[in-house]
Amino acid sequence: MPSEHAAFAFFLALHCSQHLHRHVYCPTLIKMTVIALLWTWAGLVTFSRAHMGVHSEAQLAVGAALGVAYSLAWFRLELALSAPLARAQRLADAAWRGLGISWRECGGDPSGKGD
Repeated sequence: MPSEHAAFAFFLALHCSQHLHRHVYCPTLIKMTVIALLWTWAGLVTFSRAHMGVHSEAQLAVGAALGVAYSLAWFRLELALSAPLARAQRLADAAWRGLGISWRECGGDPSGKGD
């Protein structure tokens, strides 16, 4: 059985790396540091599974490969669906406003005095 720990660690490391690269605006040094930490963490998770004798190297390699493959597929799906989902959200928001229903945005005034 492939290592689910390795699959999840590599999925998360790649997905967060792709998200950081594409959607986060900050100094390159910060991005590279965070990406290096993500991949270090994924490597340590995978190494720990081998060190504890829970999985063979082949199981870890297959798990890591599956994590990378699923991450690439998921990120492409997110990119493909982002525009249609944003349009659907705007339509839903307009429908709620048409019914006279509103809500506070996250991070809004917690005192409620902004109404």
